[in-house]
Amino acid sequence: MTLGLPHGQQWHSLIRSLAKRPGPSPCLRITAIGLCIDKFRVIGDELETYAIELGLNLEFSVVESNLENLKPEDIKVVPGEVLVVNSILQLHCVVKESRGALNSVLQIIHELSPKVLVLVEQDSSHNGPFFLGRFMEALHYYSAIFDSLDAMLPNTTQDVQRWSNSTLPRKSRTL
Repeated sequence: MTLGLPHGQQWHSLIRSLAKRPGPSPCLRITAIGLCIDKFRVIGDELETYAIELGLNLEFSVVESNLENLKPEDIKVVPGEVLVVNSILQLHCVVKESRGALNSVLQIIHELSPKVLVLVEQDSSHNGPFFLGRFMEALHYYSAIFDSLDAMLPNTTQDVQRWSNSTLPRKSRTL
């Protein structure tokens, strides 16, 4: 189960790893949850094609729902299968709505009892009600990112420059 699906690249390595395992190939089911169903279906078709090329059985489905309205019965869990929940930069969007909505989503995930939870979120509070607080959080957050990049990469690295020219302005508009 994946909360949102900005792209399908993160699934390629899992599909490849499962296909290379000795013995019969397991069945992989991916359920994408969100409102961008047309985009999800395109990604799902691409992943299914990739899995077929590697000899892996992949079922892809979409649950059209925002996270705030998700119900446990929306997710079809087959007894005996291993459930993995993948959430990459999705829960901070729920926090914007209300703390109760976030608790509801987390409670549903808990009820589903996944064997593995992959959770990636920014360590920053960009969702506060006051601009100055959001601005200061963003300033500290992006300063830490640039300090890390500066320490790790030479100053002439084009990737850092490209990221700072494209991603940073786009992210700062949402403050």
